[in-house]
Amino acid sequence: MLTNRELKLDLKPLFGHAVAKWLEVTDAKTIEWVERAVHSDALKPDNDEMKQSSSAMDLFRIIGEAVEFLRKLQWPDEVENAKFATFLARVVHTICSMLMNRRSIKRLDNIV
Repeated sequence: MLTNRELKLDLKPLFGHAVAKWLEVTDAKTIEWVERAVHSDALKPDNDEMKQSSSAMDLFRIIGEAVEFLRKLQWPDEVENAKFATFLARVVHTICSMLMNRRSIKRLDNIV
């Protein structure tokens, strides 16, 4: 029976691999997310106040959710947390680069 004493259990070894796998899956899904967002985008601002198109807003929502998930983990090991954050930063860079590339191609297709 557990008492009021704090249970000393290091969960990092158990969940560290799961966080790394989540980041890999997130990275693998970026192509699908960008393609879907750009395909459904009319490349026009959603409204007069915000000049971003729907694909940008959709993808930045996904990015925000991923960043918030990682932040809420409050990973206790600073070095591992930095590795996770660096990996996620690369995913964000990939999403932004792909978004700009796909949108440029879509605009060219609409001109030609």
